[in-house]
Amino acid sequence: MVRSKGKGRKEAKQPFVASITCRHISDKDFDVNVSVTLDTTIREMKRRIAAAEPRLRADRMTLISMGNRLDDGDKTLADWEDVTRNSLFVLLSTVCLTVQTVEGHTFMFEEPTNQAIKHIKNSIDRYSTPGTYSSPESLEAGHLPVVSMVLVHDGAVLRNDDKFVEKGITEGSVVMCLVRRPPESAPCDARRWWKMARRLCDVCGRQGRISKPTFPRCDACGILRYCGEECQRADWEARHSRLCPGPLLDPESDFYEADKRWLPPKHHVDAVMRQTSCSRGKAARAILANDGDLVNEIRELTM
Repeated sequence: MVRSKGKGRKEAKQPFVASITCRHISDKDFDVNVSVTLDTTIREMKRRIAAAEPRLRADRMTLISMGNRLDDGDKTLADWEDVTRNSLFVLLSTVCLTVQTVEGHTFMFEEPTNQAIKHIKNSIDRYSTPGTYSSPESLEAGHLPVVSMVLVHDGAVLRNDDKFVEKGITEGSVVMCLVRRPPESAPCDARRWWKMARRLCDVCGRQGRISKPTFPRCDACGILRYCGEECQRADWEARHSRLCPGPLLDPESDFYEADKRWLPPKHHVDAVMRQTSCSRGKAARAILANDGDLVNEIRELTM
């Protein structure tokens, strides 16, 4: 954007009070007011916010205004056309955490403090997808699909709806990531985590013993697990009846072709098809069921 001249340039130097709403930092959202001008850089604005609110760090802030993510510290507020003196600002505090796979891959993520685990899974999936701008060369041969991902912190398996704050995930935390059944040669902790994930209720968070049978899954989609009928009924009435991708289990249905939003990512389906030589429908069902045994079964049937 070309900076204004004359009268507009003078207006850009006039101070005003910017109201910043800080979200997902504590139990309740709160506002921080700082004095800035349209010529104030984003980096300087973050410094002033950190000075006004000791709980915030300037290097762990994400500023959003008018649908723009103000992530370039050298730009001024005037460099965004939609940002004016009357604009509202939203601030998300972030933490830097390390994700480590059982195979030894390690990479860093910066995520909002009160982020849900399902969002970090999506970030890991995007980061490690072959062909993306950020995918490390070491992951090109086998990325980390979110549909089969298990995340563990301090020995506890994390549910999709868990929040960073609730599980003690803070700056510098290390999160372990599994995407397939660990082989016998893998560390015993990894094998135990995999078994724990299959005995974790997606509704109440109950963790079953690994010596007991795995928790049953939704009969329609085979994705969510429940510790009992009460949890399954409560989840179905609350949301799963609307979100369950069960219709995808029939690859011949109109819904399967019409609503692409519910299809597994194409590269995930293609990977299973290459491994098993099965049809696209069977590969999609195996992915949605989050079941490595089903993939192996398809492989055996097509050999």
